[in-house]
Amino acid sequence: MRGLFHKLASTHGNMAQTKERTALFLIHSLAEAGSRGKIALQGGNFLASTRIQLGPAIKAASNLGLQPDIRNLRSEKPDYLSKIKNPKICIFGKLSHPKSEFAKRVAIANLAAIPVLKRRRIPIAVAYSDNLATKEDSAIAELYRNLLWHADATIYPCKAMAELGRTWYDKNNPPKEWIIEDPCQIQKAPFHELSREKPCRIIWFGHSSNASYLFKQIPLLTEECEAWHSFELTVLSDAETTKKAQQILSQCKSKRPWMFRSSAWDTSKQPEQLQKELERAHITIIPSDENNPRKSAASHNRAVDAVMSGCMTIATPLSSYRELQKVLLLTNNFPKSLNEGIAQYERLTNKWADLRSENLSRFSKTNNSKNWEKFLIKTILN
Repeated sequence: MRGLFHKLASTHGNMAQTKERTALFLIHSLAEAGSRGKIALQGGNFLASTRIQLGPAIKAASNLGLQPDIRNLRSEKPDYLSKIKNPKICIFGKLSHPKSEFAKRVAIANLAAIPVLKRRRIPIAVAYSDNLATKEDSAIAELYRNLLWHADATIYPCKAMAELGRTWYDKNNPPKEWIIEDPCQIQKAPFHELSREKPCRIIWFGHSSNASYLFKQIPLLTEECEAWHSFELTVLSDAETTKKAQQILSQCKSKRPWMFRSSAWDTSKQPEQLQKELERAHITIIPSDENNPRKSAASHNRAVDAVMSGCMTIATPLSSYRELQKVLLLTNNFPKSLNEGIAQYERLTNKWADLRSENLSRFSKTNNSKNWEKFLIKTILN
């Protein structure tokens, strides 16, 4: 593949030859502003999107003979502009933060990079998820509206997200669109047997931005679920999310005994920690809101990882999850679907065990890597 890239690059003309053999990746990180490489990636608690989406892109660039240049831009260290030289391409990862002042510093720095890149005719690619351009009138929303307007290429994790991103295109010069689905992070494991002597183990995992949907379901599940003699709820997330979930559960009037178990998400131990937690559970729940423009076009990744781990998966019918309906349960009534799922647990999991490979093969790491390499070659040589 590397030889192919060199051959293609040699036909691209003088402009390609004046550029460095680097691929610039602009990412979110809590590491020091202006940090690069492993410090930017590992020196702070970076977003899971960087690991899942850009991790394979960085590897693909290396496979093609490009040197990845990973940078963490914030406005408190403005000399970064003079250090952006002439990479073959610049890929903007997911740039977001819940604290507005921090987010403003991220937005200002990355906004300032756009005209520098355009003037030097460096292709701008935007990895777009969470529909961040619609986040009210925030600095991050303005950043993404500009990025989508000026982009030469956009990369989406699913078709539904692409439909939302098109709102912000320059209609006279729209970017080239690519759908590169997130790769499965989990090794395939058998579905887990429900034993009458043990509780039914349910797990919720995810970012705190999705926790409100879990909190809403906990009272409903505990008060309405009676298909098993006892339940265990594991929450794999940050400390604040697990603490609140435990508080809610402790106040519920449950029909059956419910035990609470927490596990603190550790970025440095992924995906091994996620694999371990999913493999000890019987059922994964993924509640969300299909009417929320920030959530309606979520990636397939949480559902794919849960199903691949051997969990019965019960999820809100988001667009991406509907594509997986042959191997999971879709619902807007989680207590009802949990009761019905447990009642048919053996039949459903046996059926899904036969269907998993066929329905989830497109999310393999090999397929994802090939898609990133294809994207890089086509975008750089366009």
